[in-house]
Amino acid sequence: APRDAIGEIAYVSLQNGGVTNYTYRKAQGFRTVSSQADATMAGRAAAQADALLQQGDQYAAAGRFDLALDRYDRADIIRPGHADTNLRIATTLDKQLRPIEAVLRYRLFIHQLELEKIAAHGEAAARMAEAIALAQQHIVVLDRR
Repeated sequence: APRDAIGEIAYVSLQNGGVTNYTYRKAQGFRTVSSQADATMAGRAAAQADALLQQGDQYAAAGRFDLALDRYDRADIIRPGHADTNLRIATTLDKQLRPIEAVLRYRLFIHQLELEKIAAHGEAAARMAEAIALAQQHIVVLDRR
């Protein structure tokens, strides 16, 4: 069967003489890569972290909090600083009656969201400043006519 450096290729989709996406087999199932970003090591790590989070959610739903926490911790190692992962860890620690660790993770989750909020405001302010500068340039040009 066809293979690449990652695993056995299950499906390749071609369009206009180029590959649009491909699917390969992993231990957890199949993974489809449909963009260049997904094909990078960071994209692969994000997909692996998402799969671990899904496994952890299944264990948590079944009441297997020790296994859920194990999967969440693995996802946190693969993709550190992900707010959703920290929220899941905090919730699981809370359910395991580990309040000190849960509080630390809840605080980390809140801190990460605040950082994301600051970044989003900064990006919005930068776009707004660029739009204002462009509008001012157009006003100058129109006034000269």
